Amino acid sequence: MTTLQHKPPQTASKIKETLYISGILAGTAFTAISQQVALTSIPLLGLLLMQRTNQHRLTLAQQQQEKIITEVQHTLSPLSTQIQHLETQIHEAESSPKNYLTKTHLTPIIAKLHQLKHENRVFKLKELKDVTQQINTLEQQLDNLTHQTQNLQACQHNLEQQFQYHSSQTQPSRHPKSTPTQPDPNRVAIFIDAANIYHSAIQLGFDPPDYADLLAFLKRQYSSYQAFFYTGLDSTNRQQKRLLFRLQNLGYKIISKEIIKRADGSCKANLDVELALDLVELADTYDTAILVSGDGDFVPAIERIQQLSRRVEVVSYRATTSQKLMQLADNYLNLETQTSLWRVA
Repeated sequence: MTTLQHKPPQTASKIKETLYISGILAGTAFTAISQQVALTSIPLLGLLLMQRTNQHRLTLAQQQQEKIITEVQHTLSPLSTQIQHLETQIHEAESSPKNYLTKTHLTPIIAKLHQLKHENRVFKLKELKDVTQQINTLEQQLDNLTHQTQNLQACQHNLEQQFQYHSSQTQPSRHPKSTPTQPDPNRVAIFIDAANIYHSAIQLGFDPPDYADLLAFLKRQYSSYQAFFYTGLDSTNRQQKRLLFRLQNLGYKIISKEIIKRADGSCKANLDVELALDLVELADTYDTAILVSGDGDFVPAIERIQQLSRRVEVVSYRATTSQKLMQLADNYLNLETQTSLWRVA
């Protein structure tokens, strides 16, 4: 039996060589593993850094958003308060609209309105001044024309009276003075007591008649007519002058006298005498007299012309007309029922 106590030199050399090679392989393996780990960790580190950066940015964005929200809330807070206040006012206005607009609310509106009116007035004053001057000039011309027309009518009236006088002196009368002429139903004379008609209409709450329509209505069935308009004259009343000028153009003969102003402020110009005299003196020029008045003072004149075989019609407001006057009239017309003759306001 052989006992091995020592290894041969060749075997030891192989062991060393094996160990050396193992060491090299182990080092190589360690190096490879280290490089692999390093190559694997680099992308992971990049991802970690990117995640960290994104989280930081997200945090900043959230902080910025919260800051903006805070500022917006701070800005909207007064608006919210105002809206609530307006809603409260609207609710109060809806619940009690009559008491809502107080003097405090209306004062600035009224002030603004006055300012606008003042600006508008200032703007129009320049044009208004020129227009006023033109109106004054036209009114002055109208007054001159009215005065000239009245003078011409007065001259015409005088000429007619002189012609009638000379005719009566040179030509014998076909009928005795005590015998009235035969009536001609086509001739009419209209006598208008303007003051009586005006005051009666006002007293009863009516508009005075439109004298143009009244004339057309009264003369419609006659081929020949005369129209006399008796009125007080106020020389300072331009509107009255324009009315009288218009009536003259329509065919009226104006008989007037200046009004008398009393101490109590009232005015009076009584032309009853003139109208009554014309009723009688002009009886030969008409066959039907239309008296537009309700004054009972004309009863004697009416009785006189009826004795001369003249027809008499009375036109007036029944409520203010003399009963005796209506009884004498051959025909009576109540202006209260003639709405087509009322003047349109």
